[in-house]
Amino acid sequence: MTEERNFSNLAIAYNDLPAPILIIHPEKHEFIIQFINKAGADLLQTDEHQLIGSNFATYFSEIISSPQPDWQYFLQQVSEQKNEHVFRALKYIDKGKPATASQYFDIHLKAIVVNGILSHLIVAITEVTDKIEEKDLLIKKDKFLNETQRVSRNGTW
Repeated sequence: MTEERNFSNLAIAYNDLPAPILIIHPEKHEFIIQFINKAGADLLQTDEHQLIGSNFATYFSEIISSPQPDWQYFLQQVSEQKNEHVFRALKYIDKGKPATASQYFDIHLKAIVVNGILSHLIVAITEVTDKIEEKDLLIKKDKFLNETQRVSRNGTW
């Protein structure tokens, strides 16, 4: 099976999935985006044709604010070791929304190996904003409870 056929099969398989997916070609460690499905383009609020051909590390460095991974390093590591890496709770910069409206993503990089040779990298994006907001709310409530206990000198509930 040729590399072009492998890519076509991946693109067909991922195109209609509801999960945001990108396919990256690792040639010469340039990590060029070759494919993004509709869910990915919708989530990143971009035109899929505009993103194809872009360098993944450069593009994602512009849309993720914190923590800012060294994309190039992790892409190289996943490629060379032919494994995977997950980034948790990365803050997305949506230039069309006010700074107070934050979105958070988990980004999963996975090497696709065919016959022992690295073919592509798959990037799966999961929005985790609700989980982050729930966690922040629990932390605030816990701090409030602790402060209430401290002020009232009642001890724990």
